[in-house]
Amino acid sequence: MRGRAALAAALVALAAGCGGSGGDKAGGRDPAMKEAAKPVGKQVTLTLVTVDPEWGEEFAAAAARLSGGTIRIEIGSGGSAIVDYERRLIEKVRAGEADLVSVGARAWDRMGVTSLRAIVAPFLVDSLELQRRVLESPLAERMLAGLEPLDLVGLAILPGPLRRPLGLARPLVGLGDYAGATFGIRFGRVARDSVEALGASAKGYRIGSLAGLDGAELDLDTIAGVRYDVPGATLTANVVLWSRPETIVISRTAFERLEPAQQESLRRAGLEALTPALDRIEREQREALEQVCGRGRLAFATALSSEVAALHAAVRPVYDALERDPETKRMIADIESMRTEASEPLQCPASRAATAGLEGTWRATVTAAQVRANGGTAAEAATYAGAGALELEDGRWTFRNDRTTVAGTYRVAGDILELTMRTCTANPCSPGATSAYGWSRYLRVLTLTRRPGRQFWPRLVATPSRLVG
Repeated sequence: MRGRAALAAALVALAAGCGGSGGDKAGGRDPAMKEAAKPVGKQVTLTLVTVDPEWGEEFAAAAARLSGGTIRIEIGSGGSAIVDYERRLIEKVRAGEADLVSVGARAWDRMGVTSLRAIVAPFLVDSLELQRRVLESPLAERMLAGLEPLDLVGLAILPGPLRRPLGLARPLVGLGDYAGATFGIRFGRVARDSVEALGASAKGYRIGSLAGLDGAELDLDTIAGVRYDVPGATLTANVVLWSRPETIVISRTAFERLEPAQQESLRRAGLEALTPALDRIEREQREALEQVCGRGRLAFATALSSEVAALHAAVRPVYDALERDPETKRMIADIESMRTEASEPLQCPASRAATAGLEGTWRATVTAAQVRANGGTAAEAATYAGAGALELEDGRWTFRNDRTTVAGTYRVAGDILELTMRTCTANPCSPGATSAYGWSRYLRVLTLTRRPGRQFWPRLVATPSRLVG
C-alpha cells in the first residue's frame, strides 16, 4: 500500500483530458486501445473511496477513456488503520457518502454476499495466470451479480497479488506448524474458516503491526513495502493460500443517475483495467522479490509435496461448507477446470556467479540396483536407470533418457540446489514437487548429495555426472 491517493484525482483528470487508459503506467497495452472514445452523455464526477488507490486509478482511467472524458472519478482514501476497514467502506457507499467503493473480494461474505467466495477459496486461485483466466471469463459477471441485494452494482473484479504464509515465530510449512499458532488475516469469513481448519487461531491485524502473531497471510509486495522481512521471518515459497482480487462497486442510486451509454462505459472499464492491473502486480512482485532478496533477511521455505497435500486435505471441511451452495460449487469446479499447470514457487534471482558452475548438460549412467540402493522404488528404477542427462540453464532444468523427459525450474542458494518438477512424460511423476541437494563440482564432474529432511531424486544422487555440453 503506497498512500498515493493524494495524486489520484490529478492522474484521473489527466487521463480524461488525453484519453489515456492507464496502459502507459502499467505497460504492454495495444496503442489502438488508447484512443479516446467519442463523448457519451453529460460531464459527471463520481467519488470513489478506497484504501489501495492503484486499482481505482486504473479503473478510473479506463472509464474516462471509454466515456470520451465525460466520466471523471475522484479517488479518496478510506484509511487502513481499522482491522475491518473494508466493511466500513461498504457501509459508506451504501449510505450515499460515496458513489463508488473499491474493496477486496474477501470482505463480501461478511456482508452476506456468497457469490465471491469461490475466488478466495483456499489453495484454489494460486497463480496470476489462473486469476487472469477467471476474471476474463463469464464467472466474473456471475460473481458480481450477487451484490444486487445490497442495492449495489458490481462493476469490476480486478486481479490482486498472491497471499502466502509468512512465519514469524516459526516457518509455516507443514500442517503441524499451524497447530496452536495465532495467524493474522484480513477481513473475511473464508480466510478465517480456512486458517482455523489448519489448526491455527485467526486474528485480524492492521497494516504496520504484526505484534502478537505467529504468522500472517501476506503478499510479497506488502512484505517488501512495510519491511516485514525481519530476521527470523520465513515465507513459504510454494504455498499460495489465496489470491487477493479487488472489487469495484457503485451504489444503485448513483448508477441510475447515469445515461445508459455511461453505464456501459463503467461496466466495460473493469475488463479494460484488468490487463494494466495485472501488469502492475507482476512488476511489483518482481521488484519486491529483488528488494527482499537484496536485503537478505527473509528466508524462503519449500513445502514437500506430501506437506502440500496435507494442507489441502485439512481445508476439505471448508470446501464442504462452501459447496452446500450449488452456485458456489459450480464456480469452484469452473475455476478448477481453468487450471493448466502447477504454480511457480518464489525464488530469489540467482546470480551468474552462483549458477555458472552448474549450467550445462551433465550425463551419467545409473544401474537399477543403484537407484534402489538410494531409496528408489522398482517403478523409479525401471523408468530412470540407464544413461541419462540433466540439463541446467537459466533457471530451467530438463532430464532426458530414452524412456522419459522431465522438466522444471531450479534455484541455487550457495551450495544448495533445488529442483521443482513441472512436467514429465512417464510415471512416477509429481508436478509441483521440490527436491533439494548439496552440490559440488570438481573440474567436469558434478556430485549431488541428499539434504537432511528434504525430498531427493534417487537417480541424481546415485552417482556423479560428467559435463558433456
